[in-house]
Parts: sequence; C-alpha cells; structure tokens
Amino acid sequence: MEESTNPCFESSSNDSNPNSNCGSPLSSHSSTYDDVKEVPSLSLSPMAWNGEDLKPKDYVFELRDHDVAAISEAVVHFKNIGVPAEKVGPETFPLPVELAPRLGNIASSLYNGIGVAVRRGIDPMMYNDFDKALVFAGVSSYVCSQRGTDDFASIIYTIVNIQLTVTQGHIRDATHDHVPEAAKGVGLAGSKIPVALSFHADRFAGDILALFVVDQGSEVGGGEQFLSSFWRIYQELLVTAPDVIKTLEAEARPWEIADPITHEAGVSFAPALFYAAEKPMMQLVHAVLTGGPQLPRPDHLPSLSAAQHHALRVLEKTAQKFSHKLDRQDGDIQFVNNLSIMHARAAYEGDELSSRHLLRMFLRDPKNAWHCSGKHREAFDKVFSPDRQQEFVVKDLDPWFKIQGKNGHG
Repeated sequence: MEESTNPCFESSSNDSNPNSNCGSPLSSHSSTYDDVKEVPSLSLSPMAWNGEDLKPKDYVFELRDHDVAAISEAVVHFKNIGVPAEKVGPETFPLPVELAPRLGNIASSLYNGIGVAVRRGIDPMMYNDFDKALVFAGVSSYVCSQRGTDDFASIIYTIVNIQLTVTQGHIRDATHDHVPEAAKGVGLAGSKIPVALSFHADRFAGDILALFVVDQGSEVGGGEQFLSSFWRIYQELLVTAPDVIKTLEAEARPWEIADPITHEAGVSFAPALFYAAEKPMMQLVHAVLTGGPQLPRPDHLPSLSAAQHHALRVLEKTAQKFSHKLDRQDGDIQFVNNLSIMHARAAYEGDELSSRHLLRMFLRDPKNAWHCSGKHREAFDKVFSPDRQQEFVVKDLDPWFKIQGKNGHG
C-alpha cells in the first residue's frame, strides 16, 4: 500500500521539523527506557506483518451452519435460565464440544500470532437487539474469559449522578439523533460521529478489541476498517526515526482525563508506548491529546510539544505505509489485539443517517495476557477488576459527552 496517499484516512498536516514553533518544548520527564529499546525477536514474530502480505484467508474463519444453529440454541438456553446478561459465559451459554475449542484457540493467535481473527457466518438479522448482545458476549466468552468495563459518564447519567461501567458499547452515527435539552451545547465522542479516525489503539481499554458487525452500512457509504501492525511500525521507526520512539515512550504526554467527582477535564502525564517484557505496546488515542470534531481540547490544558506533534505525524504516516484493509461482512465478529495492532476507520458521513452499527467490547485472556511492569500496570488492569459491575447497554440512547476523558476512543 502506498504511504500517505490513501484518501480514506483522516488527513494530517505535512511532516515538519520537530523543533518548529508548535506547542511548548518537550519537558524533561524521564523515558520508560533511557535508550531506544531494540527488540530482535520482533522480526521473527508473525505479529510484525506488512499489510500487503496479510490476506483474508489468514484471519477469516467461516462458522458452519450447525455452528450457527448451536449459537442460536445457546441464546434460547440463556434466556430460559433467567440470569442477568452479565452472567453470560460458557457455563450459561453452552456450545458443542466441537465448536468450543475452535473458538478458544483464537486467543493464542491474538496474543502470539498475527493478532487478528474474524469469525464469519452469523446473520444479525435473525436476532433482536438483546439477542445480538447475547450472541456477541456468548461467543466472545469462549475466546477470552474476561470482559473489560469502560467508565461511562455521559451527560444524562451525570445529571442523575450515575456512572455506569459499560461492557458493550455502540459504534454508530448519532449525529441525526434528537438532542435532549440537557445535552445541548455538548458533543459526541468519536465512536458516535461518522468521520475518519487516524490509526490508534484504544487507551487502557483492554487487551483485545472485539467488534460485532451488526450493519456495515451501504457499500458506497465508507466506514472501511484498516489495521496496521505496531510491531512492524516499531521495526521501521528503529531504523528511520528512533527519536519518535523516544518521544512516544516519554512520560511527558498530556492526556485529557475526567475528574472522577466533577467529571470536568483534567490532565495526566504518561507515555503512549509501553513494554511488557520484550513486547512493545502502543496505547494512543488522538482525541484525548488534541481534541475531536465535537469535543475540542479545553484551552486550560497544556498543548503538545513540537516533538510530540512530529511523533504523531510520523507514526500515522508509517502506520498507513504498512496498513491492511480489513475484510468485512455483516455478522462478522472481529477480534484485534489492541496492544500491538493499531486500527483506523474511513469516514462514512453523508447527508442521510448511516445504518452502520457495530457493537464493541474489550477482552482479556488471562492465560495469554501481557503484563506491563511498574507503575502503569494498574491502568491496564483496572477495566478487568472483578468488582466492577458490568452493564450491557442494549440500545445506545445517550451518546453525548462533556469532555473526551476516558471515553475518547479513536
């Protein structure tokens, strides 16, 4: 794939000298490593792929007709036993002994293989909204046993002093929704607007990004998904731009966060690049650093330095160079390593409301999980804490947010 020529991606300004007058100088915070860390094993890993070499046959696996029938039977079984949605799992969503291990084997590929897998063959039109959520959670529970919970403090729930910990989220076009009085003057998160999203890895959201394609929208409507191996990007940057790696792993990056009490915007300084043993892990969300189309960065927060802006541009350009367009159909359940594989989205905006709709979860398989050492480990582990109640928001009725904060995916 040609670099920086794909019109599907969000455009960025031309690469420039990192010492140009753009933001404040890079602070002298320490890096996670004193020197750029070379990881020789990356060149031998199937995770470090070039986009042009990755083929759909490498990651798309068709469910058989009797597999799909068994999944539908598991939905009926779960509803008959009358337990809450948060209890969905292998014990309450039973699948045949022949199918269960084929799903379970996906986890090893996600952590130790190419980092992406798609299970194809489910017809989402067969299920109502609640049953779609059950199918997604039930099938995924055989892949990874732990589901992450995303802090959810949108405008309506904040007014009534409720903070949900959401297990399943919605990616859809909410720009045509009726705006309630309480939400006027506030914006929509990136997952709720049909603009292009640059390459990113959702920050501290979970190891594995899982998506259920309820409706991919019209063929001419855009919204294509792209993947790029951060391990391949890392190899390239070691040779062409080691200064970018140093900048990404420095503690000086000013992330927008939400105050847990007031829900107003604050800032936290932390890296974008972490390591688990010999494994580089990228955790980068652009909107939390630079603001988004409907949620601009508050003026009182510090700006990125020239070096940090430069690093974002180089990283995006390199990600595009090695990117792969994900093969997609309605009903696909997609699994992507959110630590080592970056993802992007083409715009799907238009005058009419897009039908594009994906359900999203973040997962972890404790048997294969990577663990960041040191002070940042808690940030990776928090969403999987067993004491966090899981909420399944079957219908996405409240997509408005006051600030980017933790919800600034994309």
